[in-house]
Amino acid sequence: MVFVFLAFIAIAFAVFYVVHGNASKNKVFLVEVLEAIDGSRLKVNLENKPIMVLLAGIGYPPNDDKAAFDAINTLESMVVGRRFNMEIFKEVQGLMYVDLKSANDDSLNEIMLKKGLARFESHGIGHVPSLMAAETEAKNKAIGIWDKNRDLFKHMTGEALEDESYLSNHGGIDSFGEDDGEAVRPASFG
Repeated sequence: MVFVFLAFIAIAFAVFYVVHGNASKNKVFLVEVLEAIDGSRLKVNLENKPIMVLLAGIGYPPNDDKAAFDAINTLESMVVGRRFNMEIFKEVQGLMYVDLKSANDDSLNEIMLKKGLARFESHGIGHVPSLMAAETEAKNKAIGIWDKNRDLFKHMTGEALEDESYLSNHGGIDSFGEDDGEAVRPASFG
């Protein structure tokens, strides 16, 4: 009976070690963000050396200029010049997939997903429940890239010349192509 109890305790410790050992095996460093390269890549100062890192789990819909523009503007205003705890999820051929956390442990990656500024991509990191939950929250609220009314404006960058150029090359917002059929005109009154 004593041996069964001791075996049970040993198994419990082994399970605890495996679960907590895997969770804490990621390296964490204090870094300063130097530059936002795009919506998922940042240049950080790691041990007095500038390196490029990739925000783990952050991706964008293809050809969505607005998502990319919103993301880089947000990153530039939120993180450049600030210090974060950088947790390295994975490193592949010198490229680090990271999560940046504030001093109070708020994850930048999760914030971006919760605000609908990006979508979760498992490429390079696999299944991360907290990032997937953050994306689901934005989907449920239909915000950011998940906003159903956003399609019309997904190519808008906020730069007047770029937006005007896009609209002129794509027929404008209120024009109809030959394949679109006839415009519905309101009934006249009077």
